[in-house]
Amino acid sequence: MSGEGVERDSSRGLHLIRKAAESGDVEAKTALALLHLKGDAIEGNPEWAEELLKQAAETGHGPAAVHLGHLYAGKYGAPPRGNESVRWYRKAAEFGQVEGEYALGMQYLNGAGVKCSPELAAAWFERAAHGDHAQAQFQLAVMYCTGVGVQKDLAQGVAWYEQAAHLGHVLAQYNFAVMINKGQGCDPDPAKAFLWFQNAAEQGMPEAQLAVGDMYRAGVGAGQNDLLARRWYEKAAQQGSEAAAARLAQFA
Repeated sequence: MSGEGVERDSSRGLHLIRKAAESGDVEAKTALALLHLKGDAIEGNPEWAEELLKQAAETGHGPAAVHLGHLYAGKYGAPPRGNESVRWYRKAAEFGQVEGEYALGMQYLNGAGVKCSPELAAAWFERAAHGDHAQAQFQLAVMYCTGVGVQKDLAQGVAWYEQAAHLGHVLAQYNFAVMINKGQGCDPDPAKAFLWFQNAAEQGMPEAQLAVGDMYRAGVGAGQNDLLARRWYEKAAQQGSEAAAARLAQFA
């Protein structure tokens, strides 16, 4: 019975979306386009999805412009059309979409549809980063740490890793922990590093699990505790970490 109810609700919801799209609602057009692109609830129709997204984007609807850029970038299985993806990502950025700013940065970084320009990539990443886009903050941190597209500045790198870390970016949490543990671009702070390693470890990152185990084993940043060290090594080893497996063997 419940399954039949769900099916009826789904059909009614799809009917309402179609009706709203037909009446010109840009959010409904975008939602219907995504259903066609992903094949959710209805048979996929990329051509109609493209038309719906264009209709919505041409009215200044930012999310539609972003997805149109994704479509032309090949993210929904269609052949990539680099110039068109750049065009619509740029429009999305003009409409204030941080995802458009980030995506445009990636186009410049990879030379997709535009001439490769790490400098322009960094500029677009910074715009998106100031809009709390975690992946843009991460990319900007990497660029500051490596000196690609910007002048190398470890202090800026660690600062942007921290921003992304607070937004839940797991690799940023790990990289931030590495830097503050070693004092790269900042004063060393093993206790703070331990907390960020632990955050990433609890989300399943084996490298972070190994680091937490090491800190417990050495008593650096946390109290010395071989039992907890072994537990974290076991978690990392279960995910294929050879280093963690080697450390476990040392306890035998």
